[in-house]
Amino acid sequence: MRSNASSTRYSSASIGRTLFGLYCLGAALDFHSSQDVGNTFQICLGAFCCLVFALFALNVRRTKSSLTLLRRVAWLWWVYLATTPLVALLRGYDFTHYLRVALPQFLMGTSLMMGYLLLSESKANAALIFKGLFYCSICSSLIYLIRGLTSGASLENLRYTIASPLLIIVVSFALYRLLFEGAKSGFLNLVALVGGLCVVFLTVTRSYYVSIASLILAIALILFRPPSWLKRGLRRRLIWNLVLLSLVLGVFAAGMTIMFPDVLAHWSARSASLGAQDPTTLTRLAEAAGEIEAMRADTSHLLFGSGLGSEHKYDERLLIGVAEAKAEASGINFSPGHIGWVYQFYACGLLLGWVSLFAFIVAIWKGNSSQTPYVARMAGIAVIAVFVTSTMGNMLGDRSSGLGMGLLIALSLYGVESAEKAPKARQVIRRRILLSRLSRPALGGSISPSASVE
Repeated sequence: MRSNASSTRYSSASIGRTLFGLYCLGAALDFHSSQDVGNTFQICLGAFCCLVFALFALNVRRTKSSLTLLRRVAWLWWVYLATTPLVALLRGYDFTHYLRVALPQFLMGTSLMMGYLLLSESKANAALIFKGLFYCSICSSLIYLIRGLTSGASLENLRYTIASPLLIIVVSFALYRLLFEGAKSGFLNLVALVGGLCVVFLTVTRSYYVSIASLILAIALILFRPPSWLKRGLRRRLIWNLVLLSLVLGVFAAGMTIMFPDVLAHWSARSASLGAQDPTTLTRLAEAAGEIEAMRADTSHLLFGSGLGSEHKYDERLLIGVAEAKAEASGINFSPGHIGWVYQFYACGLLLGWVSLFAFIVAIWKGNSSQTPYVARMAGIAVIAVFVTSTMGNMLGDRSSGLGMGLLIALSLYGVESAEKAPKARQVIRRRILLSRLSRPALGGSISPSASVE
């Protein structure tokens, strides 16, 4: 029979897993609301996630963890969040805009803490976090796709509503697992990859293709700098899986082209506009240029930022002769900027704008180390894909992306610290064994000085 202590520990872990599942449910059910209707459901969903996190933090067992880097990144993020309301009050703009933009960042902070608490309790919880991320990303992508296809929107507007903020996480996880695990990754993993690629094709979004290319390059790097878990047999199997994947992608591309000729025509039209007259690129650059100009014009804005949720305008000099882009940029915009890294400095200034960029760079650097274990390396590669996507889209623009990114960064950071501790632990053990041998008395009495040196 279990002792009282072990029974309590088991019950606490069971409650923690249930609360973690409910927390991930918030990311799975999140979706865009139309601009002309209320967003009561989304507000309730955000409040529900915050409540579940509070219950989780109260329930979790306190342990003496050595995940120092993850803990420091989490606390740095919370210090950053605690100071952003001061800038909002200083600027004196509508505080509801701040709450709308800051909620995803707040949920990223709760996810960082939840990931830290789970991994501190047990390293085996890395698999639990992976499953939560993977399944909630699949559900979110499915909900976005169904809502988009049933909205009756044209192809031009449909591509804005069918892509979940967690879509690139689904594609990166599924692609990684398919290459390294092959058929063992399961039928659901294959369906998730094919479904994610279908959505990418229908969105006509070029940055997704750049993200997938970065995924393949990051996985190819594993072949040149193999980690400790990549054995010789697995390496040969990976090359064979790459060949099979190229054949599958070829068949997939041909099938999508035949089934959706209008989408292919739209791809051709968008590709032909690349260059000086591309409306999407020019709008993004004009937005970033306007934010940079606002920072340069005022020293206080340069140092402390304009505030999360503040109004940001476009530099119309970049939109001369492009009527479509100029019409899109004519309105007042309070939502997060499309080029996420420029917007972070615009909103938070040089004082705090680097925090988000720092968290991503550390996650990429540590998550793709040769010492990182299998699951953490998968998360590190997914962070690369999100980082690339964020060059033309804000990575924390929606609540569900904030929930997912915090867990993803936590998962990518835990592994390298665990791997670095193992050699140190072995060194300590060897040193203790050596000292015990040296201090052992000889058969005839005490040990001699010459033997002690040996």
